[in-house]
Amino acid sequence: MDYEKRKRLIVNTAYGAVIFFLVYVTVQYGLKLIMPFLLGFIIAAGLRRPALWISGKWKLPVKPVALALAAVFYCTAGLLAAFAGLKILSALVDLLPKLCGRFPDQHSGSRSWTGRYVLYLTLLPKHPAGVS
Repeated sequence: MDYEKRKRLIVNTAYGAVIFFLVYVTVQYGLKLIMPFLLGFIIAAGLRRPALWISGKWKLPVKPVALALAAVFYCTAGLLAAFAGLKILSALVDLLPKLCGRFPDQHSGSRSWTGRYVLYLTLLPKHPAGVS
């Protein structure tokens, strides 16, 4: 009886290790490949009810309504992502000079590297030679 319990414990532990390994490999490597399709399926499933409601309300075929609804959704999501990116970039542009002005350059006394860079840019000619 004791032998059977140990045998069952070893077999169950081996099964658990194999299942854990398969889940780990799937999450680590397979999820990166499956994620675009999974997100597309989730978005399509979320847009299905509104498409059915609009097609029933206006007596239109379901597929063109679903296609138009998906296009509107992705355009809106793209615009929101672009505006969020611009907002983050604008905040970084405002924050960077403040941060760089706080730390003086160690090689030139109290003048910061941004001050030297701005001075360099102001001393550049406005137009290259030969270009009017």
